[in-house]
Amino acid sequence: MSLILKFILLLSLYTVTTQASTLDEKLSQLTTEKSYLCMNCHRTEEALVGPSFRKISEKYNKIIAEGKLSRENVEKKLAQAVLKGQIGQWGEIIAMPPNAVQGVSLQGYTLKLDRDGDMKKILDWILALASR
Repeated sequence: MSLILKFILLLSLYTVTTQASTLDEKLSQLTTEKSYLCMNCHRTEEALVGPSFRKISEKYNKIIAEGKLSRENVEKKLAQAVLKGQIGQWGEIIAMPPNAVQGVSLQGYTLKLDRDGDMKKILDWILALASR
């Protein structure tokens, strides 16, 4: 392999790693400022306690693309999982506990988003990962 090709390969690996780190840092900053616990169990690219955000994004974007659920319904499903917790969606992974997100509530099946739009920001960020 030529020296130039090796350099290009290393540069591209560095770029991908740096982008993932930056995304983790941005979400980590948002979640830490608001005392959300997302980053305790999830990372952008690799599984930790729960699946990676990229895997979540790929799974739910596929559901949208196949017409099984609309994006709005996927967002509601994910928001409910965050707020109420869930188990069994990712195989033998530990159950996700319920998480409070400032100003977000579920009234019956209606999701009321918080004033600052944190839940929407987090869900938009997660769902955008599959296209990156």
